[in-house]
Order: sequence, then C-alpha cells, then structure tokens
Amino acid sequence: MPHQGPSCRRTQILDAACELFRRQGPSKTTIAQIAHAAEVGVGTVYLEFRSKAAIIAALSGRRHAGVLAAMRVAARDETRGFEARFQAIFDVRTERLLELASDGDHASSLLCASSCAAVREACSTFHDSQVTLIEEFLKGARDAGVFMSQGAATARAVILAYASFEAPKLLARDPAQLTAELSAMHRLILGGLLQRAG
Repeated sequence: MPHQGPSCRRTQILDAACELFRRQGPSKTTIAQIAHAAEVGVGTVYLEFRSKAAIIAALSGRRHAGVLAAMRVAARDETRGFEARFQAIFDVRTERLLELASDGDHASSLLCASSCAAVREACSTFHDSQVTLIEEFLKGARDAGVFMSQGAATARAVILAYASFEAPKLLARDPAQLTAELSAMHRLILGGLLQRAG
C-alpha cells in the first residue's frame, strides 16, 4: 500500500468505522475490527484517535457538519427572499437528518445526543454552530428590514423551537404528518419574526 498522509489515513479509518457502526453499532465494534476494515494496524488507529469515543465523536461531528453545510447553502441562497430562505434552512436540516438517520440500523446513534458522551459533545457543537448561523441570518434579515431580531437570544429560541425536528424526537414523528407539522412551525416562528408595518 502506498504511503498515505495523516488526513487520508484518518478518513480511511473513519470510513471503515462508519461502515462497521452502520452494520453492528458502535458498542459492538472494536478498535481491532476498525483497524482490520481500514487495512491499518491497531497502533495506527490510536495514532489518529485516542479512543473509540474519539472516533464516534469525529463521525458524529462529520455528519453534523454536513447538515450544517446544507443549512448554510440554504441561508445564502439570494435567489429567494428571507422568509423562503428561513424555511429552507430548516427544511434541508430536517431532510438531511432523516437521510442520515436512515443510513443503517445504528445510524441514528451518531445523531442522538443521549446515546453517549462523544455524541453529546458533537451535538453540542452542532447546536452552537446552528445558533451562530441563525443569528447571522436573522441579523441580515433585520438589516434588510424584513425580520425583527434580538440577537443570540432570539437565535437560541428559534433553535429550541425546532428541537422536535432533530433526533431523537424527529425519528419518532409520524412521517405522514411531518411536512405539515414543519410548515406549521415555520408559520408560527415567521409570524413572530416578521417586521410589522407601523
């Protein structure tokens, strides 16, 4: 096997771990199995990650980063007005989270904050990043005279309002009603954010 840099080796280990976690879950996966699947030595895995928990945190973080990237694209889509972009941010977040949760029997364990400390840490980082994204978006909408915004407190309240559209609550929702419920949430939140004339 040709020499690989740390970044490539790290990705290779994460990809192997992801596949094993998808099939048998994190709790039944060992570092030795991850090393074997990644075609590296056990010591090499430990050079990149101090523990299995660090691998879980990295995989959870990678999944959340993909969701956040999709949310940023929706927020920056200047072909749409602020109301449509706001809805798109949370529509795409919901779609991506559902896609990730359906990626194998154990996929949701990398998204649910209650599953383990490593995932809770990744979820906390995701939450903080969402607050920052929404705060910046609301500031832009306020500056354009479209939304009323009170800064970080409003952004945190918006994220809390949409908490039922994140794992694990999202995964327990009736799929047949999900679109209607998400649309209803948009109307409620936008009603509070829209700038009122006079």
